[in-house]
Amino acid sequence: MHLLRTQPGGFVSDDNIADLGQTPAELVILCSGDSSLALLAEAARQLPDDYPSFRLANPMQVQNHASVDLYVDQVLRHAKVILISLHGGIGYWRYGIERLVELAERGVQLILVPGDDRPDPELSGLSTIGAQERDRLWHFLRQGGLGNALDFYRCLATGYLGRDYAWAEPQSLARTALYHPHHSNARLEDWQAHWNADWPVAAVLFYRSHLQAANTGFIDVFCQRLQARG
Repeated sequence: MHLLRTQPGGFVSDDNIADLGQTPAELVILCSGDSSLALLAEAARQLPDDYPSFRLANPMQVQNHASVDLYVDQVLRHAKVILISLHGGIGYWRYGIERLVELAERGVQLILVPGDDRPDPELSGLSTIGAQERDRLWHFLRQGGLGNALDFYRCLATGYLGRDYAWAEPQSLARTALYHPHHSNARLEDWQAHWNADWPVAAVLFYRSHLQAANTGFIDVFCQRLQARG
């Protein structure tokens, strides 16, 4: 076998050992969806300096047994809390789930939630926290958006890592809404305040999934360039 450093979105064949190159942390969050990882990475930029140490990873990067064992030894066994959001159920990362359950038996707080909108009692039932608390964390991720991601982090640290951050319950993202880079609940008036009566108006439409993943930087730049052109 060969030891390989992995890249997000990369592929590691079954006859190689994947090494994510991470060091231990109090909190480990595993998401099989890259959009969830992107959201959490973006939200992490706004976390306070005293936030517990944490790591983000995609479990699909460590699929074979040797890769899982290496990640357990390097990172997971040192964590106080591990949360995994997994698409497809236990069968898609069975050995990894088995190793997580072993860690839970040794005292690690383990939280398992589906990676999509469909409940998965078999997966979620392996969690070591109550159903209400577990489902709250699930809904933070499922609703998405920067605000929910920040409250997800705050809720985790307050509930299980000895911090005391204020947080709100998961907020639903409207199926269709107005977006503004500087207003969380944008109204048309927020845009109109900067309109010039002599300029044409362009409507920019984009997928809600970009808002859910906090992937709006390119939209902000596009709007700035439109405004610069009048």
